[in-house]
Amino acid sequence: MSLLDEVRLATRTSSDAFDGELLGLVAAALSDMRRAGVREELLDPASLAPLAKNAVICYVKAGYGYDNNEADRFMASYRQTVADLLNSSANMCADETDDEGRSDFDSTIQSALARMLP
Repeated sequence: MSLLDEVRLATRTSSDAFDGELLGLVAAALSDMRRAGVREELLDPASLAPLAKNAVICYVKAGYGYDNNEADRFMASYRQTVADLLNSSANMCADETDDEGRSDFDSTIQSALARMLP
């Protein structure tokens, strides 16, 4: 199952009419986790780490739609999941001076998200 399919399932969206909004939220979540310091190897949309996938789904559920009474709860869950991910052994502290691959990260996300579209 693709990440987009999992996000659709989590948001109870059966149509592809809202894929643009969903993909935008997925991209925002991945970019935010990268900004926070989550290692890029854990954020590859094709092989997203389970904890990172959970964070993406929480972020999407927090931002999806207009009348979302649970948005604060899902965003708090997203933040806690990212904190857990940052403190996990899978996310060994990366050297802050290591810029290798960072410039291509956004284009990698965009390419992966484009491949998720039907």
